[in-house]
Amino acid sequence: MTLCDQAIQQLNAYFTDDMECLGVDSGYEVVRTPFMYPDRDHIELFIREIGDDQILVSDLGQTVLKLSEYGFILRNSPRRRAMVFQITSSLGVRFENGSLLVTSSLDEAGTRMWQLVMALQRLADLVFTVGSYVRATFGDQFENFVAERGIRYRRGVQIELPTSYRFTADFTVNGGKVVQLLAAGSIGYARERANKVYVDFSEMAIAADRRIRVAVIDDSQSWWSEDAQFPLGHQTDRVLYWGNKSELERVLLQEASI
Repeated sequence: MTLCDQAIQQLNAYFTDDMECLGVDSGYEVVRTPFMYPDRDHIELFIREIGDDQILVSDLGQTVLKLSEYGFILRNSPRRRAMVFQITSSLGVRFENGSLLVTSSLDEAGTRMWQLVMALQRLADLVFTVGSYVRATFGDQFENFVAERGIRYRRGVQIELPTSYRFTADFTVNGGKVVQLLAAGSIGYARERANKVYVDFSEMAIAADRRIRVAVIDDSQSWWSEDAQFPLGHQTDRVLYWGNKSELERVLLQEASI
């Protein structure tokens, strides 16, 4: 087997292992893909039959919703709508009422799903045209903070638990701490992000994972009220605030006992 053959085999295995049917939601079968939005949430596809051996595959508006939460608003922006049209038309994808979708026969489903995912990822990457894309900026700030202090860290670490639950940690620190960052462009996304971190940390607790669960909040943003933070208090070992750098440094420098 050539090196090329081995590489293709590994790539196929990666796609196969990271594709998952998540069940049925509102009449659609949900597929989690290995592709990710800029915030590292997996892109999901929603599939249903529409008759005559045809299927409809859509993102049900999730991508446009995420873009709006990041600050990329399509409404009243002809230039941004034109960018969306260029992406979708180049891949044969329809844009209807905020959703991206394709229809296909079952025989061509794989090709059409691939085209839809490519369109979704390209559309999501438009967030990098927004100067106020806060989460990526906060991640860079945090990385600079730990690097300057000589704290051992890894960024974007895949966490796979014995229960088969998987998620991506923003950082792992000193080997034994899983750090999730919380920054958002709106109150709606702040709540969504807090709930996602709660679920990830809850799954760690269920799996009896002994790593320390740390949430770091960008408290310079006004929407991190007690209500928005509420889910974190149940499964998070430490909730730290970007505005209190001394406490943040003290906790992160501590060696984890696991």
